[in-house]
Amino acid sequence: MRKTSLCLTLLLIIGSSFHGILSTFLRFGLEQSENAYINLLIQGWKEGLIAILFLLALASKKRFTKIQILITAFIALGVIISLIQGIDLSQIIWGGRTEFSFLILLFALISLSQFWSKEDKNTLIKTFLYSGIAVVAFGLILSIIGHDKLTILGFRNDWSTFYPGEAPAFCQKEAGTDFCRLQSTFYSANRYAGFLLIFIPLAWTQYKNSAAKLAIISAAVLSLALTLSTSGWLAGLFMLVIYIAYLNKKTIQKHMKFIATSTIMAISISIIAAINFIPELKDSDAAHVTQALDTIEAILSNPMGHGLAFSGPASSLFNAELLPENWFLQVTANLGILGLILFIWIWHETLKNLVKAKAITALILIGILTQNLFIHAFEEPGLYVMLMCLIAISLSPQSTIAKKSQKE
Repeated sequence: MRKTSLCLTLLLIIGSSFHGILSTFLRFGLEQSENAYINLLIQGWKEGLIAILFLLALASKKRFTKIQILITAFIALGVIISLIQGIDLSQIIWGGRTEFSFLILLFALISLSQFWSKEDKNTLIKTFLYSGIAVVAFGLILSIIGHDKLTILGFRNDWSTFYPGEAPAFCQKEAGTDFCRLQSTFYSANRYAGFLLIFIPLAWTQYKNSAAKLAIISAAVLSLALTLSTSGWLAGLFMLVIYIAYLNKKTIQKHMKFIATSTIMAISISIIAAINFIPELKDSDAAHVTQALDTIEAILSNPMGHGLAFSGPASSLFNAELLPENWFLQVTANLGILGLILFIWIWHETLKNLVKAKAITALILIGILTQNLFIHAFEEPGLYVMLMCLIAISLSPQSTIAKKSQKE
Protein backbone atom coordinates (compact mmCIF):
# COMPACT_ATOMS: atom_id res chain seq x y z
CA MET A 1 0.00 0.00 0.00
CA ARG A 2 2.69 2.48 1.05
CA LYS A 3 5.21 1.77 -1.72
CA THR A 4 2.58 1.44 -4.43
CA SER A 5 0.82 4.69 -3.58
CA LEU A 6 4.14 6.52 -3.22
CA CYS A 7 5.43 5.33 -6.61
CA LEU A 8 2.16 6.19 -8.38
CA THR A 9 2.15 9.67 -6.83
CA LEU A 10 5.76 10.23 -7.90
CA LEU A 11 4.81 9.24 -11.46
CA LEU A 12 1.95 11.73 -11.37
CA ILE A 13 4.17 14.56 -10.12
CA ILE A 14 6.91 14.01 -12.71
CA GLY A 15 4.57 13.24 -15.60
CA SER A 16 2.20 16.14 -14.99
CA SER A 17 5.05 18.68 -14.86
CA PHE A 18 6.05 17.73 -18.41
CA HIS A 19 2.67 16.56 -19.70
CA GLY A 20 2.13 19.43 -22.14
CA ILE A 21 5.41 19.13 -24.00
CA LEU A 22 5.62 15.32 -23.87
CA SER A 23 2.08 14.79 -25.16
CA THR A 24 2.71 17.24 -28.00
CA PHE A 25 5.95 15.47 -28.91
CA LEU A 26 4.33 12.02 -28.85
CA ARG A 27 1.33 13.04 -30.94
CA PHE A 28 2.77 15.56 -33.38
CA GLY A 29 6.56 15.45 -33.09
CA LEU A 30 6.51 11.70 -33.79
CA GLU A 31 3.46 12.08 -36.08
CA GLN A 32 1.32 9.71 -34.04
CA SER A 33 -1.78 11.89 -33.74
CA GLU A 34 -3.89 9.20 -35.49
CA ASN A 35 -2.58 6.40 -33.30
CA ALA A 36 -5.47 5.35 -31.04
CA TYR A 37 -3.17 3.83 -28.42
CA ILE A 38 -1.03 6.98 -28.14
CA ASN A 39 -4.15 9.15 -27.86
CA LEU A 40 -5.58 6.86 -25.17
CA LEU A 41 -2.30 6.99 -23.26
CA ILE A 42 -2.13 10.80 -23.42
CA GLN A 43 -5.78 11.34 -22.50
CA GLY A 44 -6.05 8.68 -19.84
CA TRP A 45 -2.74 8.12 -18.08
CA LYS A 46 -3.46 10.62 -15.30
CA GLU A 47 -7.00 9.44 -14.74
CA GLY A 48 -5.80 5.81 -14.72
CA LEU A 49 -3.26 6.51 -11.98
CA ILE A 50 -5.79 8.57 -10.02
CA ALA A 51 -8.32 5.73 -10.27
CA ILE A 52 -5.79 3.25 -8.88
CA LEU A 53 -4.93 5.61 -6.03
CA PHE A 54 -8.64 6.04 -5.30
CA LEU A 55 -9.15 2.27 -5.11
CA LEU A 56 -6.14 1.95 -2.82
CA ALA A 57 -7.62 4.65 -0.57
CA LEU A 58 -10.90 2.74 -0.34
CA ALA A 59 -9.02 -0.49 0.39
CA SER A 60 -7.06 1.24 3.18
CA LYS A 61 -10.26 1.36 5.26
CA LYS A 62 -9.16 4.62 6.83
CA ARG A 63 -11.92 6.65 8.43
CA PHE A 64 -13.08 9.37 6.06
CA THR A 65 -12.50 12.99 6.98
CA LYS A 66 -15.04 15.79 6.63
CA ILE A 67 -13.27 16.96 3.48
CA GLN A 68 -13.61 13.51 1.91
CA ILE A 69 -17.31 13.37 2.80
CA LEU A 70 -17.87 16.78 1.20
CA ILE A 71 -16.02 15.66 -1.95
CA THR A 72 -18.22 12.56 -2.13
CA ALA A 73 -21.37 14.68 -1.76
CA PHE A 74 -20.18 17.09 -4.46
CA ILE A 75 -19.49 14.29 -6.96
CA ALA A 76 -22.79 12.57 -6.17
CA LEU A 77 -24.65 15.84 -6.68
CA GLY A 78 -22.97 16.33 -10.06
CA VAL A 79 -24.02 12.90 -11.27
CA ILE A 80 -27.59 13.29 -9.95
CA ILE A 81 -28.10 16.71 -11.57
CA SER A 82 -26.69 15.40 -14.86
CA LEU A 83 -29.09 12.44 -14.82
CA ILE A 84 -32.04 14.71 -14.01
CA GLN A 85 -31.08 16.90 -16.99
CA GLY A 86 -31.04 13.83 -19.23
CA ILE A 87 -27.33 14.02 -20.03
CA ASP A 88 -25.90 10.87 -21.62
CA LEU A 89 -23.17 8.76 -20.06
CA SER A 90 -20.34 9.97 -22.31
CA GLN A 91 -20.97 13.59 -21.34
CA ILE A 92 -21.06 12.67 -17.65
CA ILE A 93 -17.72 10.83 -18.00
CA TRP A 94 -15.98 13.63 -19.90
CA GLY A 95 -17.46 16.32 -17.66
CA GLY A 96 -16.48 14.37 -14.56
CA ARG A 97 -12.98 13.90 -15.94
CA THR A 98 -12.52 17.66 -15.96
CA GLU A 99 -14.45 18.65 -12.84
CA PHE A 100 -13.82 15.72 -10.49
CA SER A 101 -10.31 14.37 -11.22
CA PHE A 102 -8.46 16.75 -8.90
CA LEU A 103 -11.00 16.20 -6.11
CA ILE A 104 -10.84 12.41 -6.45
CA LEU A 105 -7.05 12.69 -6.24
CA LEU A 106 -7.33 14.79 -3.07
CA PHE A 107 -9.77 12.25 -1.60
CA ALA A 108 -7.31 9.43 -2.30
CA LEU A 109 -4.18 11.19 -1.05
CA ILE A 110 -5.77 12.27 2.22
CA SER A 111 -6.12 8.58 3.12
CA LEU A 112 -2.90 7.31 1.55
CA SER A 113 -0.64 10.04 2.98
CA GLN A 114 -1.25 8.56 6.42
CA PHE A 115 0.84 5.55 5.36
CA TRP A 116 3.79 7.67 4.20
CA SER A 117 6.80 8.25 6.40
CA LYS A 118 8.49 11.59 6.89
CA GLU A 119 11.13 10.50 4.36
CA ASP A 120 8.43 9.57 1.83
CA LYS A 121 6.85 13.01 2.08
CA ASN A 122 10.22 14.71 1.71
CA THR A 123 10.87 12.61 -1.40
CA LEU A 124 7.62 13.80 -2.98
CA ILE A 125 8.37 17.44 -2.21
CA LYS A 126 11.96 17.21 -3.45
CA THR A 127 10.77 15.53 -6.64
CA PHE A 128 8.41 18.40 -7.35
CA LEU A 129 11.11 20.97 -6.59
CA TYR A 130 13.61 19.25 -8.89
CA SER A 131 10.95 19.00 -11.60
CA GLY A 132 10.12 22.66 -11.05
CA ILE A 133 13.75 23.72 -11.40
CA ALA A 134 13.96 21.81 -14.69
CA VAL A 135 10.74 23.42 -15.94
CA VAL A 136 11.91 26.93 -15.01
CA ALA A 137 15.34 26.35 -16.61
CA PHE A 138 13.74 25.02 -19.81
CA GLY A 139 11.43 28.03 -20.03
CA LEU A 140 14.22 30.57 -19.58
CA ILE A 141 16.40 28.79 -22.15
CA LEU A 142 13.47 28.97 -24.59
CA SER A 143 13.13 32.69 -23.99
CA ILE A 144 16.78 33.09 -24.99
CA ILE A 145 17.03 30.79 -28.02
CA GLY A 146 13.49 31.51 -29.25
CA HIS A 147 10.12 29.86 -28.67
CA ASP A 148 9.92 28.87 -32.33
CA LYS A 149 12.38 26.05 -31.52
CA LEU A 150 9.38 24.24 -30.02
CA THR A 151 8.33 23.38 -33.58
CA ILE A 152 11.11 20.77 -33.51
CA LEU A 153 9.11 18.97 -30.80
CA GLY A 154 5.87 19.07 -32.76
CA PHE A 155 4.37 22.44 -31.86
CA ARG A 156 2.58 24.20 -34.72
CA ASN A 157 4.47 27.00 -36.48
CA ASP A 158 1.90 29.60 -35.48
CA TRP A 159 1.00 31.76 -32.51
CA SER A 160 -2.04 32.73 -30.43
CA THR A 161 -4.33 30.26 -32.20
CA PHE A 162 -6.10 27.06 -31.19
CA TYR A 163 -7.58 24.43 -33.50
CA PRO A 164 -9.17 21.28 -31.99
CA GLY A 165 -7.25 18.16 -32.97
CA GLU A 166 -4.17 20.07 -34.14
CA ALA A 167 -0.84 20.71 -32.46
CA PRO A 168 -0.73 23.69 -30.10
CA ALA A 169 0.91 26.88 -31.36
CA PHE A 170 4.52 27.35 -30.28
CA CYS A 171 3.71 30.71 -28.71
CA GLN A 172 1.01 32.96 -27.30
CA LYS A 173 1.91 36.49 -28.32
CA GLU A 174 0.92 39.44 -26.18
CA ALA A 175 -1.82 41.40 -27.93
CA GLY A 176 -0.45 43.95 -30.37
CA THR A 177 3.17 42.84 -29.93
CA ASP A 178 5.59 40.16 -31.12
CA PHE A 179 6.48 39.19 -27.55
CA CYS A 180 6.00 35.48 -26.82
CA ARG A 181 4.58 34.84 -23.38
CA LEU A 182 6.63 32.30 -21.47
CA GLN A 183 4.92 28.90 -21.15
CA SER A 184 7.86 26.47 -20.75
CA THR A 185 6.59 22.85 -20.81
CA PHE A 186 2.92 23.83 -20.58
CA TYR A 187 0.21 24.41 -23.17
CA SER A 188 -0.28 28.03 -22.16
CA ALA A 189 1.31 30.88 -20.20
CA ASN A 190 -1.59 31.02 -17.73
CA ARG A 191 -1.15 27.37 -16.81
CA TYR A 192 2.58 27.85 -16.34
CA ALA A 193 1.89 30.85 -14.10
CA GLY A 194 -0.29 28.65 -11.88
CA PHE A 195 2.52 26.10 -11.63
CA LEU A 196 4.90 28.86 -10.53
CA LEU A 197 2.45 30.04 -7.85
CA ILE A 198 2.95 26.64 -6.25
CA PHE A 199 6.68 26.32 -6.92
CA ILE A 200 7.81 29.74 -5.62
CA PRO A 201 6.34 29.58 -2.06
CA LEU A 202 7.34 25.94 -1.67
CA ALA A 203 10.92 26.64 -2.76
CA TRP A 204 10.97 29.65 -0.42
CA THR A 205 10.14 27.53 2.61
CA GLN A 206 11.99 24.32 1.74
CA TYR A 207 15.42 25.67 0.76
CA LYS A 208 17.81 27.18 3.29
CA ASN A 209 19.00 30.73 2.72
CA SER A 210 21.85 30.57 0.22
CA ALA A 211 22.98 31.85 -3.15
CA ALA A 212 21.33 28.81 -4.77
CA LYS A 213 17.99 29.63 -3.14
CA LEU A 214 18.24 33.24 -4.30
CA ALA A 215 19.00 32.10 -7.86
CA ILE A 216 16.09 29.63 -7.93
CA ILE A 217 13.54 32.09 -6.53
CA SER A 218 14.77 34.90 -8.78
CA ALA A 219 14.54 32.70 -11.88
CA ALA A 220 11.02 31.57 -10.95
CA VAL A 221 9.80 35.12 -10.23
CA LEU A 222 11.30 36.31 -13.52
CA SER A 223 9.51 33.45 -15.26
CA LEU A 224 6.21 34.47 -13.67
CA ALA A 225 6.75 38.01 -14.94
CA LEU A 226 7.50 36.75 -18.45
CA THR A 227 4.26 34.77 -18.63
CA LEU A 228 2.41 38.12 -18.79
CA SER A 229 -0.42 36.24 -17.08
CA THR A 230 -2.87 38.70 -15.55
CA SER A 231 -4.50 35.94 -13.50
CA GLY A 232 -1.10 34.74 -12.30
CA TRP A 233 0.07 38.23 -11.40
CA LEU A 234 -3.15 39.08 -9.53
CA ALA A 235 -3.09 35.80 -7.63
CA GLY A 236 0.60 36.26 -6.80
CA LEU A 237 0.02 39.81 -5.61
CA PHE A 238 -2.88 38.64 -3.45
CA MET A 239 -0.69 35.93 -1.94
CA LEU A 240 2.01 38.50 -1.17
CA VAL A 241 -0.51 40.82 0.49
CA ILE A 242 -1.81 37.97 2.64
CA TYR A 243 1.72 36.94 3.59
CA ILE A 244 2.58 40.50 4.63
CA ALA A 245 -0.71 40.73 6.52
CA TYR A 246 0.13 37.50 8.34
CA LEU A 247 3.44 38.99 9.42
CA ASN A 248 1.48 41.99 10.74
CA LYS A 249 -1.60 40.12 11.94
CA LYS A 250 -2.01 42.10 15.16
CA THR A 251 -2.61 45.29 13.17
CA ILE A 252 -4.99 43.46 10.83
CA GLN A 253 -7.00 42.02 13.74
CA LYS A 254 -7.71 45.52 15.05
CA HIS A 255 -9.46 46.43 11.78
CA MET A 256 -10.92 43.01 10.94
CA LYS A 257 -14.57 44.08 11.18
CA PHE A 258 -14.02 46.98 8.80
CA ILE A 259 -12.07 44.80 6.35
CA ALA A 260 -14.66 42.00 6.41
CA THR A 261 -17.59 44.41 5.98
CA SER A 262 -15.89 46.25 3.12
CA THR A 263 -15.07 42.99 1.35
CA ILE A 264 -18.63 41.66 1.61
CA MET A 265 -20.05 44.96 0.37
CA ALA A 266 -17.64 45.07 -2.58
CA ILE A 267 -18.49 41.51 -3.63
CA SER A 268 -22.24 42.10 -3.26
CA ILE A 269 -22.13 45.32 -5.31
CA SER A 270 -20.10 43.58 -8.01
CA ILE A 271 -22.59 40.71 -8.29
CA ILE A 272 -25.61 43.04 -8.42
CA ALA A 273 -23.93 45.26 -10.99
CA ALA A 274 -22.99 42.28 -13.16
CA ILE A 275 -26.58 40.98 -13.17
CA ASN A 276 -28.19 44.39 -13.84
CA PHE A 277 -25.79 45.44 -16.58
CA ILE A 278 -25.44 42.20 -18.54
CA PRO A 279 -26.82 43.68 -21.83
CA GLU A 280 -24.47 46.67 -21.68
CA LEU A 281 -21.45 44.60 -20.73
CA LYS A 282 -22.09 42.21 -23.60
CA ASP A 283 -21.28 44.98 -26.04
CA SER A 284 -17.66 44.57 -24.97
CA ASP A 285 -15.30 43.08 -27.55
CA ALA A 286 -13.66 40.91 -24.92
CA ALA A 287 -14.77 37.34 -25.67
CA HIS A 288 -14.11 36.14 -22.13
CA VAL A 289 -16.41 38.85 -20.74
CA THR A 290 -19.19 37.76 -23.08
CA GLN A 291 -18.68 34.10 -22.16
CA ALA A 292 -18.81 34.90 -18.45
CA LEU A 293 -22.01 36.91 -18.89
CA ASP A 294 -23.56 34.11 -20.96
CA THR A 295 -22.76 31.75 -18.10
CA ILE A 296 -24.40 34.07 -15.56
CA GLU A 297 -27.53 34.16 -17.73
CA ALA A 298 -27.51 30.36 -17.89
CA ILE A 299 -27.26 30.21 -14.08
CA LEU A 300 -30.18 32.60 -13.67
CA SER A 301 -32.27 30.55 -16.11
CA ASN A 302 -31.69 27.35 -14.11
CA PRO A 303 -30.19 27.83 -10.62
CA MET A 304 -30.37 24.06 -10.05
CA GLY A 305 -27.68 23.44 -12.67
CA HIS A 306 -27.53 22.24 -16.28
CA GLY A 307 -25.32 19.19 -15.67
CA LEU A 308 -21.72 18.22 -16.25
CA ALA A 309 -19.88 19.63 -19.29
CA PHE A 310 -22.59 22.25 -19.93
CA SER A 311 -19.87 24.86 -19.45
CA GLY A 312 -16.12 24.69 -19.08
CA PRO A 313 -13.33 23.00 -21.07
CA ALA A 314 -15.40 19.88 -21.87
CA SER A 315 -18.43 21.82 -23.17
CA SER A 316 -17.13 22.03 -26.76
CA LEU A 317 -17.35 18.24 -27.06
CA PHE A 318 -21.12 18.16 -26.61
CA ASN A 319 -22.63 21.56 -27.35
CA ALA A 320 -21.69 25.16 -28.11
CA GLU A 321 -18.50 25.94 -26.23
CA LEU A 322 -19.14 27.98 -23.09
CA LEU A 323 -15.99 29.06 -21.25
CA PRO A 324 -16.79 31.42 -18.39
CA GLU A 325 -13.05 31.78 -17.57
CA ASN A 326 -14.04 31.32 -13.95
CA TRP A 327 -14.14 27.90 -12.29
CA PHE A 328 -16.71 29.01 -9.72
CA LEU A 329 -19.10 30.19 -12.45
CA GLN A 330 -18.51 26.91 -14.25
CA VAL A 331 -19.40 24.90 -11.15
CA THR A 332 -22.55 26.99 -10.59
CA ALA A 333 -23.72 26.67 -14.21
CA ASN A 334 -23.16 22.92 -14.22
CA LEU A 335 -24.10 21.89 -10.68
CA GLY A 336 -26.25 24.81 -9.55
CA ILE A 337 -26.20 26.93 -6.42
CA LEU A 338 -26.03 23.84 -4.20
CA GLY A 339 -22.99 22.63 -6.13
CA LEU A 340 -21.27 25.98 -5.61
CA ILE A 341 -22.02 25.86 -1.88
CA LEU A 342 -20.50 22.38 -1.60
CA PHE A 343 -17.48 23.38 -3.69
CA ILE A 344 -16.78 26.43 -1.51
CA TRP A 345 -17.40 24.33 1.62
CA ILE A 346 -14.73 21.84 0.52
CA TRP A 347 -12.11 24.57 0.22
CA HIS A 348 -13.28 26.37 3.35
CA GLU A 349 -12.81 23.18 5.36
CA THR A 350 -9.45 22.53 3.67
CA LEU A 351 -8.17 26.05 4.30
CA LYS A 352 -9.35 25.98 7.90
CA ASN A 353 -7.30 22.84 8.56
CA LEU A 354 -4.27 24.12 6.65
CA VAL A 355 -4.26 27.38 8.60
CA LYS A 356 -4.54 25.39 11.82
CA ALA A 357 -1.51 23.36 10.72
CA LYS A 358 0.32 26.63 9.87
CA ALA A 359 1.32 25.20 6.49
CA ILE A 360 2.52 27.30 3.55
CA THR A 361 0.07 25.22 1.50
CA ALA A 362 -2.73 27.44 2.82
CA LEU A 363 -1.20 30.43 1.04
CA ILE A 364 -0.65 28.38 -2.13
CA LEU A 365 -4.27 27.19 -2.14
CA ILE A 366 -5.52 30.76 -1.75
CA GLY A 367 -3.43 31.76 -4.76
CA ILE A 368 -4.74 28.96 -6.97
CA LEU A 369 -8.36 29.59 -5.93
CA THR A 370 -7.82 33.26 -6.80
CA GLN A 371 -6.46 32.32 -10.21
CA ASN A 372 -9.56 30.19 -10.78
CA LEU A 373 -11.61 33.37 -10.67
CA PHE A 374 -10.06 34.28 -14.04
CA ILE A 375 -9.18 30.99 -15.77
CA HIS A 376 -9.86 27.23 -15.60
CA ALA A 377 -6.75 26.48 -13.56
CA PHE A 378 -8.00 23.17 -12.13
CA GLU A 379 -7.98 21.81 -15.68
CA GLU A 380 -4.17 21.69 -15.66
CA PRO A 381 -2.68 18.45 -14.20
CA GLY A 382 0.72 20.07 -13.80
CA LEU A 383 -0.95 22.39 -11.32
CA TYR A 384 -3.54 20.31 -9.48
CA VAL A 385 -1.47 17.14 -8.96
CA MET A 386 1.14 18.82 -6.77
CA LEU A 387 -1.40 21.08 -5.08
CA MET A 388 -3.52 18.12 -3.97
CA CYS A 389 -0.38 16.28 -2.89
CA LEU A 390 0.78 19.23 -0.79
CA ILE A 391 -2.65 19.57 0.82
CA ALA A 392 -2.71 15.89 1.77
CA ILE A 393 0.84 16.00 3.15
CA SER A 394 0.15 19.19 5.12
CA LEU A 395 -2.95 17.68 6.72
CA SER A 396 -1.29 14.37 7.56
CA PRO A 397 0.56 13.58 10.80
CA GLN A 398 4.20 14.73 10.99
CA SER A 399 3.87 17.18 8.14
CA THR A 400 7.28 18.57 7.18
CA ILE A 401 5.61 21.37 5.24
CA ALA A 402 3.82 22.68 8.30
CA LYS A 403 6.96 22.56 10.41
CA LYS A 404 9.17 24.35 7.92
CA SER A 405 6.54 26.99 7.31
CA GLN A 406 6.48 27.82 11.01
CA LYS A 407 10.25 28.37 10.99
CA GLU A 408 9.88 30.89 8.21
